[in-house]
Amino acid sequence: MNMNLLKYILPGFYFFNTRLQSKIRLLSFVFIYIIPTFYLYSLSIKHITIIDIFNYLLSIITLYTVYEIGYIENDTIRDSVEPSNTKRLNTEDELYISDNKTKIYIIRFIIFLVLMCFHPLPNLLIQASIAILLCYYIYNNITSIRLRLPLHFLLVSIRYYFPYYVCFGFNVNVFIFSILLFPLHNTLERCREDKFNFPSSIKNFVMFNTTTGRVIYYLILSITFFLLDKLGFSVAFMTYAFLYFMIYRVMCVAFELFLKWHRNNIKY
Repeated sequence: MNMNLLKYILPGFYFFNTRLQSKIRLLSFVFIYIIPTFYLYSLSIKHITIIDIFNYLLSIITLYTVYEIGYIENDTIRDSVEPSNTKRLNTEDELYISDNKTKIYIIRFIIFLVLMCFHPLPNLLIQASIAILLCYYIYNNITSIRLRLPLHFLLVSIRYYFPYYVCFGFNVNVFIFSILLFPLHNTLERCREDKFNFPSSIKNFVMFNTTTGRVIYYLILSITFFLLDKLGFSVAFMTYAFLYFMIYRVMCVAFELFLKWHRNNIKY
């Protein structure tokens, strides 16, 4: 099989090559997605087994088999819908995808069917996958830039909730928890982007800041859910996760400050 084709059909490869192009980004992906979604997934498991880990990994692989179709569409129709969008493909890659898009999607569909055969709840897998493709179709073809924000929120929420949902079904508490954990603040941060043309009062709001704003967001949630747990609402499992994210964000801010100090003070 053509090695060039493998870049576009193997689940996760396209995401890695276009959005995780450095070790820092890959490490960040592990901390803000893999660990949190596995934590969500484990909430309904008393004793984690090899089968549970297999089902989680299978869910992630199946997710990106479908989700990357949206990425490919987004990256290849960029010029006609959103000219200001980040250019992730060179001309050669764009031409290759244009010439082989049908083949890429057919092979991905076959991979999806094969993976579905090993999944414990294939019906839920199909439902979630259809939701992803439908949201991405609207997202990639809608002309209003601002209307992309709620669609972005839906897509990120589905991506976070997907591993839990396809294995255990819908749970409103876990769903709300998954939204608060990352998708909500991720969407709020995007309001700062110039292409959405929000007033400066919104773009400069401290909670939307991509550094200290993240720390404040998770600090507020950590304190809120700690107090709720003490009042008898049994939400300690949420408090731990928000504390995890807060500590991670604090470490990121500290690392950025260290790099800035290092650049300004260390001469080679």
